[in-house]
Amino acid sequence: MFLLEKEQKVYEISGVKVGGQPGVNPTVLIGSIFYQGHRVVRDERKGDFDKKKAEVQINKAEELSDKYGNPFVLDVVGPCKEAFEKYIDFVSDVTAVPFLLDGVTEEARMAAVNYVSETGLHERAVFNSINQSTKPFEIDALKESKVRSAIVFTYNLRNPTIEGRLSLLKQGAEKNLLAMAKQANIEKIFIDTCALDPPDLGPATKTIFLVKSEFGYPAGCGSGNSIDLWEKAKELEPVTFKMCCGSGLAFPAALGADFILYGPIGHAKLVFPTCALFDSYLAYAIKQYGIRPPKSHPLYRIF
Repeated sequence: MFLLEKEQKVYEISGVKVGGQPGVNPTVLIGSIFYQGHRVVRDERKGDFDKKKAEVQINKAEELSDKYGNPFVLDVVGPCKEAFEKYIDFVSDVTAVPFLLDGVTEEARMAAVNYVSETGLHERAVFNSINQSTKPFEIDALKESKVRSAIVFTYNLRNPTIEGRLSLLKQGAEKNLLAMAKQANIEKIFIDTCALDPPDLGPATKTIFLVKSEFGYPAGCGSGNSIDLWEKAKELEPVTFKMCCGSGLAFPAALGADFILYGPIGHAKLVFPTCALFDSYLAYAIKQYGIRPPKSHPLYRIF
């Protein structure tokens, strides 16, 4: 169905494989925690939060991951150094899954990079993200750190089209994001094709396929952004709303995405079963070409 001629890179982060031919490795699902407005957070500046409720949400996502076969990764959002370090300590204690360093400010991101390097958690960490706004000092700090995995975010302020996103990865770009990542000594590069609003999930998903076709890097996007901004969805009947949200969140998987940032961790119950279904359809299609997905694949969990 989507066999690609370009050799596909597969990276492993703390036991989680990301990338490859569509339909082989299941889509990695990334849920956000400690984001602005997350109800478990009491004081975001001090990093004070309800640990029991946060752990319940993480455990629920991990249970769904075990049930359906899609790997789970955490997107840890940190507003400042003090809070970020507390969040990282908590996450590293309660789960073994990889996590994104998603700092709200440059200072928060750099503090997190330094902290995971000092505490030996760098192999589980993925920097989020290298983009057009990334400053030279951030590249230098990444280079000096032990973090070797990062998301490259293809938001093109001047040209937010499919071609505009792709242009940021090509030679000759004013800011070549792949060159910046390599300058920072990033060895495992993941391309986020940037979904801006509800209908933009279509172009972002198309860009995923083109990125994989041309560059071979693992690629995905944040479908959570699109669904959370979909105001008219609130007019739907409750059951219809859940069906549409689950399908929207998992839509990139239907066209071969390697990972999906599905937004708030609480969306896990909507996205895991839907994504497992889409992944299974793709996997069964490529079996016709003699390519067999691993036994842990959703295909063998839900059919």
